[in-house]
Amino acid sequence: MARHAKLNKKLVGKITYWHTRAGGQGDTYFGRVGEVSFADANAAFRKHLAKEATRQQKRQAAKKTTSAITVKELADKRCAWLLEYKSKCHYENQRSFLSTFANHEISEGRTYGELAAIHVDRETIEQFITSLSKTKSEKTGDYRDQNTLVHITKAIKAAWEWASGNKEHLGGLLPKDHRPLTDLPATFKRIKMTEADLITVDEIDALLRWADWDTDKIRDTKTRRYRTRDATEQRLDHSWTGFGNLLTCHWETGVRTGELASATVRDYSPRRKVITLKEHKRVNTMADSKPRVIYLTDEANDIVAKNIAGKAPTDPIFTHGDGLPYSTDTITKRFRQVRELAGIRKHLTIYAFRHLWISEAMQLGKPIAKVAELAGTSITEIERTYGHFFDDDLSAEVATMALRASRRAG
Repeated sequence: MARHAKLNKKLVGKITYWHTRAGGQGDTYFGRVGEVSFADANAAFRKHLAKEATRQQKRQAAKKTTSAITVKELADKRCAWLLEYKSKCHYENQRSFLSTFANHEISEGRTYGELAAIHVDRETIEQFITSLSKTKSEKTGDYRDQNTLVHITKAIKAAWEWASGNKEHLGGLLPKDHRPLTDLPATFKRIKMTEADLITVDEIDALLRWADWDTDKIRDTKTRRYRTRDATEQRLDHSWTGFGNLLTCHWETGVRTGELASATVRDYSPRRKVITLKEHKRVNTMADSKPRVIYLTDEANDIVAKNIAGKAPTDPIFTHGDGLPYSTDTITKRFRQVRELAGIRKHLTIYAFRHLWISEAMQLGKPIAKVAELAGTSITEIERTYGHFFDDDLSAEVATMALRASRRAG
């Protein structure tokens, strides 16, 4: 925590907020200046500092834990940390994966959860995954697909890296130099995308119809309890105004979830109609690190040009209706809300736009190297996940989508 924690004012776009960076958790806001008094903002600020102090105490206590911890205990501590610091969706997924590992039987009456965590190594995980692949899920009654096995493997690896202390991870539960899973590969190949997996035009239309729906709660005048707004209580300006434009740009460009959220005004070139990100997902994994260039269609370019009006060079291009910046978590959370309102398939995420964009480009016969460059990914990844779209015949539905793709891909 900062030595001299202060409550400041910060201008975001044209709106000034009460703000602090104290606590080591990034930017924290306490409402708009003018709408929230200094006294109320300061009270919220003090509560924030107290909460951060409690977190620090928990971290120090955790570091005193001995390394004789079991797999189940490590998994529980990992899940408790995820619940506090990560999104609910991420926490629930990781909890499910780690529970699968801890509860799986090594032999009759003995589970992996009873093992000492320090004794888990690469061979342990490979034996577990092999056994798991031959066991039906109690929840679904089916064998787990290979994508699920990959996610479980990654969850276990991330938990052990976290327990031994890596970058921002907690550490202290295992010796710092104890990282037996560092070189553990995702040993099962991902299942390739099929036409049935792709988001449809009707589903996209439904998402865009509901994207700007005001889901903020309202206090009922009769019951005095908060409830969702009905159609007659919708506001033109609210925290989710403009989310439809963000979805449209995802559809038009095939970007990753957080890329547009991280883009600032100075990253945009109106002459070239591109957004250039110097910091991006693959910057540390590329042999020859290059900026991520996002090529905008005319429709996406018009949206971006409108969004940057009156903003400073360091301001984000895309913001909530109230001026606050988006994050990957808030985009993911909002997409789930819109997906429920739209009534589309529950497995679809905002990443579905990227899958569709790449698949359409492949089906149009564009060179794989060009598709990889435009998507900001590797040729290997394109071949592994989408390569079969080179030879597949277009169905009537995908052919319809491809007409729009031809205008986007240029």
